[in-house]
Amino acid sequence: MRTKRPQPVDRVLANPRSMLAQLKNEADHLRTQQAALHGALPEALRPRCQLARVEDNGELLLVTDTPAAASQLRYLGASLCDRVTGRRGRSPTRVRIRIEPQRAPREGPKQERKLSQTAASHLSAAARHQPNERIRQALLRLASRATPDKKT
Repeated sequence: MRTKRPQPVDRVLANPRSMLAQLKNEADHLRTQQAALHGALPEALRPRCQLARVEDNGELLLVTDTPAAASQLRYLGASLCDRVTGRRGRSPTRVRIRIEPQRAPREGPKQERKLSQTAASHLSAAARHQPNERIRQALLRLASRATPDKKT
């Protein structure tokens, strides 16, 4: 039984049948087509439009984040098809636009951070024995943020 050994990346990329080489070629092609597309777009639309793919059936799929940008892209559809070529060298014949609003990063609930009096006393003790003045001051500032212990 023959075991597979790791191969250098340049050897894998040189093999046109390797999946990694095919993915790299596809990414290079999309990057080139994205640059061509951005060259045909007005300045205001460039950050709002992303090339998703050029289908073999003649369809150019674009993704944008707003309906207003999608409307402008539909208006420019024919000129955009002339600037982009598919994998087989043919220009697409129609444009399809998908709207995907940008999602704001989800914020989790804010956790109130509390420093106990015990932790503050340990920080103060560490500050007393710290020879570096800047570190000593930082530890004392941190210790001053302790919340008083609640006694029930």
